[in-house]
Amino acid sequence: SNPARSAYLNLANGLFGFKEAASRAEQLGKKFSVPIREKYVAELDVQGVSITAGGVSLHDGKLPLRRLGTGSSRLIVSALQHDTGGSHIALIDEIEHGLEPHRIARLLKYLKTPAIDGDKALPPQIFMTTHSPVVIRELAAHDIFTVHSKDGITEIRSVAATAKNLDTAQRHLRASPDAFLAQRVLVGEGRTEYGLLRGLDAWWSQEGEDSFALRGVIAIDGGGNATAPVIAEHLLDLGYEVALLLDTDKPAPANLINSVKEKGGTVMEWTGTCSTEERIFLDVPWDTAIALVKYAEECEGIDSVRDNINNACKAQSLTEISDLTLPKILDTENFRRAIGVAAKNKNSHWFKDITRGEQLAKIIAPCLNKMSEKPLAKTIFNLREWVDA
Repeated sequence: SNPARSAYLNLANGLFGFKEAASRAEQLGKKFSVPIREKYVAELDVQGVSITAGGVSLHDGKLPLRRLGTGSSRLIVSALQHDTGGSHIALIDEIEHGLEPHRIARLLKYLKTPAIDGDKALPPQIFMTTHSPVVIRELAAHDIFTVHSKDGITEIRSVAATAKNLDTAQRHLRASPDAFLAQRVLVGEGRTEYGLLRGLDAWWSQEGEDSFALRGVIAIDGGGNATAPVIAEHLLDLGYEVALLLDTDKPAPANLINSVKEKGGTVMEWTGTCSTEERIFLDVPWDTAIALVKYAEECEGIDSVRDNINNACKAQSLTEISDLTLPKILDTENFRRAIGVAAKNKNSHWFKDITRGEQLAKIIAPCLNKMSEKPLAKTIFNLREWVDA
């Protein structure tokens, strides 16, 4: 007596044929940690009073799967597409959209595994874009290509093809995936330099200058004087603009530095044979040096800091100190260098930590203009010019 109701019942009777597809979708959903409330079934999805406004869709119990979150929906659709096997082509824009890191990792592993397929068809081709370091970290070096567009010319370069050593490239991807998502990269030699760069960025932003992010720049930890130039060179080969900040107490291999420069990279090194800590203590105003020692005391304790300084003084035949008051009479180049050496003591280093490096910048940044002729300030100002270029 009711045509719409009759049509509904007739269509519902035919939904049994979708049972296998619903079951497979449920299996795939579980693989990707998509929560299952009841059981996947094919049901009519009627929006409003007219049957023509709806259709057949998968439901979890009575809940249409279209009502799932963006990430869960994309997971199931991607899995179903890949599950068909064969030589199809899939295009996935921003694969990370709506997904937590663990589910991104699970999806990538699944998509890289060929579907069980009886024929000998070519495997599927999958093109993905991403802005997520999680995606980069989870993929192999040979999966990743960088895309740069400049002056109307777009270039695509293979991470694997530009790497001198594939294992080294893989370590770069895992250790610094963020670097591959920026336009320009500042490579700090180690944790102290990386923290210093982050802290300077925060200070300059607070003072009204453009942030690194606004200038398309990201700072990364180069992992030491032997590895920082290597990652800098590889990033240059991939088309990134790169600047490298190094200390000079243990110079990086000259051939690596020359290679970075030849490929258009900018290399900034502290004047004199000194670590970052030594350069800072040699150049900052005396009251700033006292503030830095006070911060070290907060981090390491008064006894440890005093002992470090006295050990460094002994090595230079300087008079030892009994406390950390540091009167002005101690303001000599030799004693300043001794404090710098104490700060980098391998058993109790004061600032070799990203958070402490950031605090280091917070203490020294306000006095940069007061020491503008000092090597420390000149290098930092050069760094800022590179960021703004």
